Amino acid sequence: MSVVLYIGSGAVVAIATLILALRRHSAGKYLSVYSQPGPFYPIKFAAFYALLRLRKLRGDSGGDGGDAGGGHGGGSGYGRKSHASEADMERVQPLSAHPQAIDAAYFNGYSRDGWYFGAGIQRRHHLKAECIMVIRPPETILDGDVLEWPWGPATDVDAVDDSSWNAGGLAYQTVTPMKEWRVTFNGELRQRRGRQVRQVSFDLTWRAETPCFDFDTDMDAGPTCEAIAREPWSGDFFQRLREAHQTHYEQFGRLTGEIKVQDVGQWQLNLDSMRDRSYGLYRKWNDFHRYILQYFVLEDSTCIAFHLVCLPVLMTHLITGFVITPDKKKLAATASSRSLWQIGETEPPPKTYQVDLTVQGNQRYELEVTSVDAPSYYCGWNWEARLYCVLAKIRCKLPDGRIVNGRGMCEFEYRHSGGRTDGRVPVPSNC
Repeated sequence: MSVVLYIGSGAVVAIATLILALRRHSAGKYLSVYSQPGPFYPIKFAAFYALLRLRKLRGDSGGDGGDAGGGHGGGSGYGRKSHASEADMERVQPLSAHPQAIDAAYFNGYSRDGWYFGAGIQRRHHLKAECIMVIRPPETILDGDVLEWPWGPATDVDAVDDSSWNAGGLAYQTVTPMKEWRVTFNGELRQRRGRQVRQVSFDLTWRAETPCFDFDTDMDAGPTCEAIAREPWSGDFFQRLREAHQTHYEQFGRLTGEIKVQDVGQWQLNLDSMRDRSYGLYRKWNDFHRYILQYFVLEDSTCIAFHLVCLPVLMTHLITGFVITPDKKKLAATASSRSLWQIGETEPPPKTYQVDLTVQGNQRYELEVTSVDAPSYYCGWNWEARLYCVLAKIRCKLPDGRIVNGRGMCEFEYRHSGGRTDGRVPVPSNC
């Protein structure tokens, strides 16, 4: 059942039906990838905007988690929460029946003294997981060499079980939903440049410092409607739109605790941090053409999350994100000064780039991003995606004209078609 029929508004269905009949009228694609607004773009925008408003009015009270796979599929998103309670959102989600089902959690961190930290677990079927690990100390420690998995640039590992966040020696534990998590690791990591393998352990506590931004309910409707109005509409398109939805939410906080590195030393970390959660019916890495995820914390405590996504099977020009102001006001992204193809369309990511983010209230944040380092790794059983973890410094002009510095981490994803090169046999595609 399409999103249009699922929402169930006679007038809107009539408008959508008319546009479906005119779907062959297309403005073409820039670089053979990015859809451009066609002659019926304004009508399509208005129709989908009405759909989102109706859905939000009918479903704003929150989901009941009744969909197969703990709220996966069409029950959540586009104005409707995946679960009514925070505890249900934060728990390990039962994977859907889809062979590429996904349940993911990620933590990053960065500090003024030069630490960068990233750790992610994507739970998959058959006790498999995709795990990210990037730790870069200040230049005075290991000359700033990145610590990563010994089996990198691969990310696929065995999980301990189906009911916890535990794979590759990395483990998460929810202490209090939306407020506190524990992040631990004990195992071997390898220096990227020096290639030396060292025993590493850490025991960190993540505590929330901002409200959660739930992309199911908190996004501004404008950018989503713009992205969908650009695309050719059909019954199959709306079916894919419903099935491919993933619940995703992000929250800034502080990551603190101790890290030990064999034969080097131990340190107390106190990092600005962002964590996210994603779960849905499935995630196929080869569905993506590109994306950029950007997370920054400024020295005045402003938190910025700003994303540009190209998913050719659905939306090729999606702008999402938000700003949390120092007084904890939550403002959703409404516009970007640059399109995705204007920022590092071919890899590797640019060393520096500029882009402006506009949020609700027509407030503009002018970002100047500089890469400190950019280790990369591959996701997908056959390495369908290459991800660069850009460790960054930022200079930001705020809406009031002040210029404030900060730090953060960005993820530049590129479609990879070269297959695996590490000699390991890929997991079957139906896993």
